Amino acid sequence: MKKLQGQTCALGLAMILLLLGAIGGHSPIPETRARVVPSIGDRSVLTQSNHSEVEYRQETTLSADSVRESDMVGIVVADSLYSSITPSLEHYVEDLEASGYQTVISSGPLESHEELKSLIIDWGRTYNLVGVVLIGRLPYAEFYQAGTTYFDAEVFVCDLYLMDLDGSWWDLNSDGVFDKHNASGDADIHPEVFVGRIDPTCLTWMENEQQAVEEYLAKIHTYRTGGLERSDRALVYIDDDWSSPWGTMWNQDVGLAYSERTFENEPQMTTGGGWLNYLSSDYQWAHLCAHSSPIMHYFGPGGVGQGTVSSSDIHDASPTINFYNLFCCSGADWTAEDNLAVTYVFGGDYGLATIGSSKTGSMMDLEHFYQPLGQNETLGESLVDWFSESLDDDGEAGEDFLHWYYGMNIVGDPTLAIEHDCTAISPEVASPTHPMQAAWYNNALPIFEWAEPPEINGVAGYYYLIDQNPTTMPAVEESTFTPARHVEPEEPLSDGSWFLHVITEDSLGNRAERASHFRVNIDKTAPMISITSQPPAVMTSVESITLEWSASDLLSGYAYSEVWIDNSSNIQFQGNGRSFTVDGLQEGENVINVTVFDGAGNSASDAITVLVDLTDPEITSVQPLDGALVGSTLILSWTVNDTTSGYSHALLAVDEEDAARIDGPKTSLAISGMEMGEHILHLTVYDRVNRSDSVILRLNVHPIMDIPWTFVVSALAVIACGIVFIRRRNGE
Repeated sequence: MKKLQGQTCALGLAMILLLLGAIGGHSPIPETRARVVPSIGDRSVLTQSNHSEVEYRQETTLSADSVRESDMVGIVVADSLYSSITPSLEHYVEDLEASGYQTVISSGPLESHEELKSLIIDWGRTYNLVGVVLIGRLPYAEFYQAGTTYFDAEVFVCDLYLMDLDGSWWDLNSDGVFDKHNASGDADIHPEVFVGRIDPTCLTWMENEQQAVEEYLAKIHTYRTGGLERSDRALVYIDDDWSSPWGTMWNQDVGLAYSERTFENEPQMTTGGGWLNYLSSDYQWAHLCAHSSPIMHYFGPGGVGQGTVSSSDIHDASPTINFYNLFCCSGADWTAEDNLAVTYVFGGDYGLATIGSSKTGSMMDLEHFYQPLGQNETLGESLVDWFSESLDDDGEAGEDFLHWYYGMNIVGDPTLAIEHDCTAISPEVASPTHPMQAAWYNNALPIFEWAEPPEINGVAGYYYLIDQNPTTMPAVEESTFTPARHVEPEEPLSDGSWFLHVITEDSLGNRAERASHFRVNIDKTAPMISITSQPPAVMTSVESITLEWSASDLLSGYAYSEVWIDNSSNIQFQGNGRSFTVDGLQEGENVINVTVFDGAGNSASDAITVLVDLTDPEITSVQPLDGALVGSTLILSWTVNDTTSGYSHALLAVDEEDAARIDGPKTSLAISGMEMGEHILHLTVYDRVNRSDSVILRLNVHPIMDIPWTFVVSALAVIACGIVFIRRRNGE
């Protein structure tokens, strides 16, 4: 693998920077189709992946229901390292979760960069993947760059290959090294995810890889919890060949992240010894521009005359700076023995991450990196933003952006930000009184509760607000603060949908950028019910009756009905229908109740009284009696017994004439004009359910019965007096 060393790199970069505006175009690489690496946007190509042939051990902290809701960080651990660092890895995962990420872990054997890429693509399909952390020595891709006027031909490690999920990568001569990178359709050559490597294996002074990784993970935990606090300032150290105008411009770009900076660009001051002195100073960030090889910095014009700093020197100096951006040829070729970038990260108690290049070239267009970094995006996110803005010929690198930028990578944890803890995680809210957010409840005083979310520096409390807007972000001045993990409204909530919004505040005063929301639906209003098929009081001569009713509810909706007879324990029907035939009614009065329920459990009732009469009425007496001698005019009377529904009416038919109706309570009828002779009377009485009883009377009509009784009495009296008179006279 050919690398530009020392002075050759120095002269080349200096000339390129001076002549960027004059760089001409290059002949394109022939579009000869050969082996192509799968892209996430090309499903036909993806079927060629051998990922399915590899068994990966995976663990995820994200439930299947929310895999697309949270930013996911994938962690790939070298198979040989996984079991020995498990406790430290678990602690690291906790830190990531406390920083707002979810995690998925793979520790299965990976034999090639294609397998690693395929795994990352799969994660990108399944989760809201934002980046990947690679721990231990894992496969890497190499890219061949043909020589140009200002760059020699070069083969180099290219982690952009793992970051770009939808571009196409070509190995034109099938030698295992990519030669071409392009994209088609909706795809692009920009990265979709960040990648960072925690891999100390190149260090010859490292005694134990496991120990080095565990110490590094402990170190970044200490940083996240404020234990590696450095002053919020940067060192911008620009060696001779870039001191002006580039140095001045780049210093301003670093200012997008650090308002306080030490800018060292005087040619006589930017020496190897000066750099070593600064390494033990109180800076959080260092931006170094110096000619370099993978293991050595060269200072002075063209990298000559003002000293060198080797990776061994750096290790011995035990630097106290947290982060480094190396504008240094091949300074981040982490595969090279005792590489500079790896030494900065693992060579002291403070080193956390290095941004640099594995090849000739380094980062320009610095504003696209330092602006998001200054907004506290992570190193990985900032590098993704920079790649997305810089991989074209409109930037400072011009048409040579591939030669300048394709080796850029992160050594260390890419999830770190320059503010070690500036966020808080909102809790997951639940309600013991209103557990289902889609359900309705008639309790207007819901209780909300939550567990304390993971937070590196501890939770101070929570700001919350209850309103009817589903997306409110609680503002401090409009919200209520509580240190408790449960709340309830002070007054009963009115009917409708309400939302609790909660954000966390940690002990440093950081507040969650995203609120947790929990919905409760309140319905205290009873549904509406009306029995539509029957009047309130019903009489029937049968043991069953069919009911129909209307039921509605404006909020939670109609749920179901219950039909019972006489008491609520005698349920005849329960279901969501609106009609039912009640059977087995008892003779006498039956109260049938229909109760409807809405989705919140509110109820309303309507009832009818059903009088069941299964017994016919009884005619107990009739006057005159059957066979009686009557006159042409008479009064027919009768008595009726019906103790259930009661006497309703009677029908009386004389001979073949139409029946006359006599409505109750009347039980008699005057009949006149009857001719002498026998007459047949049909008397039928009805109760209120139309049950009946009948009697047939045969009456004999004679004119003598038309003589008034007073006349008969008088005549008899006269006769009697006459008889008495005659007897008395004869006796005399």
